[in-house]
Order: sequence, then C-alpha cells, then structure tokens
Amino acid sequence: MSVYVEVPNETLIGRGEHQAKIVTIGKPEQSKFDESKQSVKLTFEITAGKFEGERLTKHFTLSLSSKAALGQLYRRLMGEPKPGERVDLEELLGQEVSIIVTHKAGDDGDYAVIQDVFAPEGSNHAPNGA
Repeated sequence: MSVYVEVPNETLIGRGEHQAKIVTIGKPEQSKFDESKQSVKLTFEITAGKFEGERLTKHFTLSLSSKAALGQLYRRLMGEPKPGERVDLEELLGQEVSIIVTHKAGDDGDYAVIQDVFAPEGSNHAPNGA
C-alpha cells in the first residue's frame, strides 16, 4: 500500500521590505513569553515581487496600549482608537501593509521572521511624528 505525503514548499523569503496584506487573525491564546498575557497570531501574505503568495506569521501580545506592538500596528493602519472603545481586530483583515523581514538561525537552518509591520507609504494613517 502506497502512502503519499506532499513535500512542503519551504521558500526562504528574502530579507528586506515586502508589500503584504493581513489574511488571517488567530484566536487569542496564552502568550508563550508571559503566562499572564494573551497573544494573537496574524498571518501576512506577500502581494508583490518574487515572493508573491508566500505567507509569514507574527505573534502579538493582545494589547492596544500605545507601547504594545499590536497597538502600534493598529494605530498605523486604522488611526487612534477612542479610550475605552472595544476594537474588533477583524477590521485589520485585508489591510495592505509593508513588512520588514529578517532571518534567524534555527536547528534546521535559517528561517524568515517579520521584524516590523507598518502602513505602506502614502497611507492615510502615518505613525505619530511621521
């Protein structure tokens, strides 16, 4: 009896800036780094260039404080939320972004990680001070 398994495409996405969009937002889960906090995983799909269609994920602590990475990303893309407002992260789905990709060394070789995410140039919501 034959058993077939498809070999995954393990493309190492190049370092640097890539145009992408947010395609999925995971369910909140306990943070791997701080058991007292929750995190959420966002998946980004590259939309142009050599790596178009490739996907990368990044975990964010579930916080919209101005110092939290998710809070900064939300402000960059959607503007300043009102104090006390309940924000639906689903609003981020489909948002066009620029991601900065770096490489890290792992046991099985180098892998790509998202270092930063920001609104693409010309966006209506530039970071404060920009």
